[in-house]
Amino acid sequence: GALEATWRGDRYLRAIHDDGTEIGVAGSGIWEIDALTAAWAVTAGMDAERSRIGFDSAVRLLEQETTIMLGRPPLREDTEPYLGRSSWYPEGVRENGMYCHGVQWLVGAARLLANRFESEGNAESARQYRDTAYRLWLKTSAIPHATPEEVETYGGQPNKQAADMVTTFDPGRMIWNGYTGAAGWMFRQALEGVLGYRLDRGEVVAPVGPPPDGLGPVRVARRI
Repeated sequence: GALEATWRGDRYLRAIHDDGTEIGVAGSGIWEIDALTAAWAVTAGMDAERSRIGFDSAVRLLEQETTIMLGRPPLREDTEPYLGRSSWYPEGVRENGMYCHGVQWLVGAARLLANRFESEGNAESARQYRDTAYRLWLKTSAIPHATPEEVETYGGQPNKQAADMVTTFDPGRMIWNGYTGAAGWMFRQALEGVLGYRLDRGEVVAPVGPPPDGLGPVRVARRI
Protein backbone atom coordinates (compact mmCIF):
# COMPACT_ATOMS: atom_id res chain seq x y z
CA GLY A 1 0.00 0.00 0.00
CA ALA A 2 0.90 3.65 0.29
CA LEU A 3 2.95 3.15 3.46
CA GLU A 4 5.06 0.36 1.99
CA ALA A 5 5.78 2.63 -0.98
CA THR A 6 7.81 4.79 1.43
CA TRP A 7 10.38 2.03 2.06
CA ARG A 8 13.91 3.10 1.13
CA GLY A 9 16.29 0.15 1.45
CA ASP A 10 16.80 -0.02 5.22
CA ARG A 11 14.25 2.49 6.55
CA TYR A 12 10.88 4.11 5.96
CA LEU A 13 10.64 7.77 4.99
CA ARG A 14 9.91 10.20 7.82
CA ALA A 15 7.86 12.50 5.59
CA ILE A 16 7.44 13.99 2.14
CA HIS A 17 7.71 17.78 2.10
CA ASP A 18 5.18 19.96 0.27
CA ASP A 19 7.79 20.54 -2.44
CA GLY A 20 8.17 16.78 -2.94
CA THR A 21 11.46 16.36 -1.08
CA GLU A 22 11.68 13.00 0.67
CA ILE A 23 12.70 13.32 4.32
CA GLY A 24 14.58 10.34 5.73
CA VAL A 25 16.72 9.17 2.81
CA ALA A 26 20.22 7.85 3.55
CA GLY A 27 22.89 10.20 2.24
CA SER A 28 20.50 13.12 1.67
CA GLY A 29 21.80 15.20 4.58
CA ILE A 30 18.22 15.95 5.68
CA TRP A 31 17.11 14.10 8.85
CA GLU A 32 18.17 10.82 7.32
CA ILE A 33 17.01 8.50 10.13
CA ASP A 34 14.27 8.98 12.71
CA ALA A 35 13.52 7.07 15.93
CA LEU A 36 9.77 7.63 15.75
CA THR A 37 9.45 6.38 12.19
CA ALA A 38 11.36 3.21 13.03
CA ALA A 39 9.42 2.56 16.23
CA TRP A 40 5.99 3.26 14.79
CA ALA A 41 6.57 0.96 11.84
CA VAL A 42 6.96 -1.90 14.32
CA THR A 43 4.12 -0.70 16.56
CA ALA A 44 1.73 -0.33 13.61
CA GLY A 45 2.41 -3.87 12.43
CA MET A 46 3.89 -2.95 9.07
CA ASP A 47 5.85 -5.47 7.00
CA ALA A 48 7.57 -7.70 9.57
CA GLU A 49 10.99 -7.92 7.95
CA ARG A 50 11.15 -4.31 6.81
CA SER A 51 10.06 -2.94 10.18
CA ARG A 52 12.72 -5.05 11.91
CA ILE A 53 15.40 -3.81 9.51
CA GLY A 54 14.24 -0.21 9.98
CA PHE A 55 14.36 -0.60 13.75
CA ASP A 56 17.86 -2.07 13.64
CA SER A 57 19.02 0.77 11.37
CA ALA A 58 17.67 3.38 13.77
CA VAL A 59 19.30 1.82 16.83
CA ARG A 60 22.61 1.38 15.01
CA LEU A 61 22.70 5.00 13.86
CA LEU A 62 21.06 6.80 16.79
CA GLU A 63 22.25 5.02 19.93
CA GLN A 64 25.24 6.60 21.68
CA GLU A 65 27.19 5.61 24.78
CA THR A 66 24.79 7.21 27.26
CA THR A 67 22.04 8.67 25.06
CA ILE A 68 19.86 8.01 22.00
CA MET A 69 19.31 10.70 19.39
CA LEU A 70 15.81 11.38 18.10
CA GLY A 71 17.15 11.71 14.57
CA ARG A 72 20.16 12.73 12.53
CA PRO A 73 21.81 14.69 11.07
CA PRO A 74 20.62 17.69 13.13
CA LEU A 75 18.25 20.20 11.59
CA ARG A 76 19.49 23.75 11.07
CA GLU A 77 17.81 27.04 10.28
CA ASP A 78 19.32 26.89 6.80
CA THR A 79 18.24 23.27 6.18
CA GLU A 80 16.43 23.04 2.85
CA PRO A 81 13.57 22.44 2.83
CA TYR A 82 12.84 24.20 6.12
CA LEU A 83 11.34 21.71 8.59
CA GLY A 84 9.94 23.93 11.31
CA ARG A 85 10.72 24.86 14.90
CA SER A 86 13.06 21.93 15.53
CA SER A 87 15.53 23.73 13.26
CA TRP A 88 15.85 26.52 15.82
CA TYR A 89 17.68 24.37 18.39
CA PRO A 90 21.46 23.90 18.46
CA GLU A 91 22.95 20.57 17.48
CA GLY A 92 22.47 18.12 20.36
CA VAL A 93 19.60 20.02 22.04
CA ARG A 94 15.87 19.21 22.23
CA GLU A 95 14.72 17.49 19.01
CA ASN A 96 18.30 17.72 17.77
CA GLY A 97 19.43 15.69 20.80
CA MET A 98 17.75 13.02 22.94
CA TYR A 99 14.06 13.87 23.18
CA CYS A 100 13.14 11.44 25.95
CA HIS A 101 9.42 10.98 25.32
CA GLY A 102 10.15 10.50 21.62
CA VAL A 103 12.98 7.98 21.71
CA GLN A 104 11.19 5.90 24.38
CA TRP A 105 8.99 4.51 21.61
CA LEU A 106 12.02 2.46 20.58
CA VAL A 107 11.78 0.65 23.93
CA GLY A 108 8.24 -0.52 23.22
CA ALA A 109 9.11 -1.45 19.65
CA ALA A 110 12.02 -3.59 20.83
CA ARG A 111 9.68 -5.47 23.15
CA LEU A 112 7.17 -6.05 20.35
CA LEU A 113 9.96 -7.50 18.22
CA ALA A 114 10.99 -9.73 21.13
CA ASN A 115 7.42 -10.97 21.49
CA ARG A 116 7.22 -11.63 17.76
CA PHE A 117 10.36 -13.76 17.80
CA GLU A 118 9.23 -15.55 20.96
CA SER A 119 5.97 -16.53 19.25
CA GLU A 120 7.97 -17.83 16.28
CA GLY A 121 10.15 -19.99 18.54
CA ASN A 122 13.30 -17.92 17.97
CA ALA A 123 14.39 -17.64 21.60
CA GLU A 124 17.81 -16.10 20.90
CA SER A 125 16.46 -13.21 18.81
CA ALA A 126 13.70 -12.69 21.37
CA ARG A 127 16.32 -12.44 24.12
CA GLN A 128 18.37 -9.94 22.13
CA TYR A 129 15.42 -7.61 21.60
CA ARG A 130 14.31 -7.88 25.25
CA ASP A 131 17.83 -6.88 26.25
CA THR A 132 17.74 -4.03 23.72
CA ALA A 133 14.51 -2.72 25.25
CA TYR A 134 16.08 -2.69 28.70
CA ARG A 135 19.32 -1.10 27.50
CA LEU A 136 17.48 1.70 25.67
CA TRP A 137 15.17 2.31 28.62
CA LEU A 138 18.14 2.75 30.94
CA LYS A 139 19.55 5.43 28.65
CA THR A 140 16.31 7.43 28.61
CA SER A 141 15.58 7.02 32.34
CA ALA A 142 16.92 9.41 34.97
CA ILE A 143 17.82 6.61 37.38
CA PRO A 144 21.14 5.34 35.95
CA HIS A 145 22.29 8.86 35.05
CA ALA A 146 21.98 10.15 38.63
CA THR A 147 24.82 7.93 39.86
CA PRO A 148 28.10 9.12 41.40
CA GLU A 149 29.81 8.46 38.06
CA GLU A 150 27.37 10.51 35.94
CA VAL A 151 25.47 12.90 38.20
CA GLU A 152 27.87 15.84 37.77
CA THR A 153 27.25 15.67 34.04
CA TYR A 154 23.57 14.77 34.25
CA GLY A 155 22.71 17.50 36.75
CA GLY A 156 19.36 16.11 37.91
CA GLN A 157 17.71 13.86 40.48
CA PRO A 158 16.92 10.16 40.04
CA ASN A 159 13.24 10.71 40.90
CA LYS A 160 12.57 13.33 38.20
CA GLN A 161 12.40 12.60 34.50
CA ALA A 162 14.05 15.10 32.16
CA ALA A 163 12.45 16.10 28.90
CA ASP A 164 15.74 15.97 27.00
CA MET A 165 19.41 15.17 27.25
CA VAL A 166 22.23 16.87 25.36
CA THR A 167 24.03 14.61 22.88
CA THR A 168 26.91 16.79 21.65
CA PHE A 169 28.80 19.53 23.54
CA ASP A 170 27.87 18.21 27.02
CA PRO A 171 26.61 14.67 26.34
CA GLY A 172 24.32 13.35 29.04
CA ARG A 173 23.33 16.77 30.47
CA MET A 174 19.60 16.84 31.27
CA ILE A 175 17.27 19.68 30.19
CA TRP A 176 13.82 20.57 31.57
CA ASN A 177 13.91 18.43 34.69
CA GLY A 178 10.61 17.13 36.07
CA TYR A 179 8.83 16.75 32.71
CA THR A 180 5.64 14.82 33.48
CA GLY A 181 4.86 13.78 29.91
CA ALA A 182 8.19 12.02 29.56
CA ALA A 183 7.83 10.55 33.07
CA GLY A 184 4.45 9.03 32.23
CA TRP A 185 5.76 7.37 29.11
CA MET A 186 8.89 6.16 30.85
CA PHE A 187 6.81 4.51 33.59
CA ARG A 188 4.61 2.86 31.00
CA GLN A 189 7.61 1.58 29.07
CA ALA A 190 9.12 0.20 32.27
CA LEU A 191 6.02 -1.97 32.67
CA GLU A 192 5.28 -2.76 29.03
CA GLY A 193 8.53 -2.34 27.12
CA VAL A 194 11.00 -3.66 29.68
CA LEU A 195 8.95 -6.07 31.81
CA GLY A 196 6.47 -7.03 29.10
CA TYR A 197 3.27 -6.58 31.11
CA ARG A 198 0.16 -5.06 29.55
CA LEU A 199 -3.45 -4.30 30.43
CA ASP A 200 -6.25 -5.92 28.44
CA ARG A 201 -9.76 -4.75 29.42
CA GLY A 202 -8.66 -4.15 32.98
CA GLU A 203 -6.75 -7.40 33.36
CA VAL A 204 -2.98 -7.65 33.73
CA VAL A 205 -1.53 -9.89 31.02
CA ALA A 206 1.72 -11.62 31.95
CA PRO A 207 4.78 -11.08 29.74
CA VAL A 208 5.86 -13.41 26.97
CA GLY A 209 9.21 -14.99 27.80
CA PRO A 210 11.64 -14.29 30.66
CA PRO A 211 12.75 -10.82 31.81
CA PRO A 212 15.77 -9.14 30.21
CA ASP A 213 19.23 -10.14 31.36
CA GLY A 214 20.18 -8.20 34.48
CA LEU A 215 16.70 -8.22 35.99
CA GLY A 216 15.76 -10.68 38.69
CA PRO A 217 12.25 -11.89 39.59
CA VAL A 218 9.64 -9.13 39.31
CA ARG A 219 6.45 -8.80 41.34
CA VAL A 220 3.71 -6.52 39.98
CA ALA A 221 0.85 -5.44 42.28
CA ARG A 222 -2.31 -3.88 40.82
CA ARG A 223 -4.47 -1.63 42.97
CA ILE A 224 -8.22 -1.97 42.34
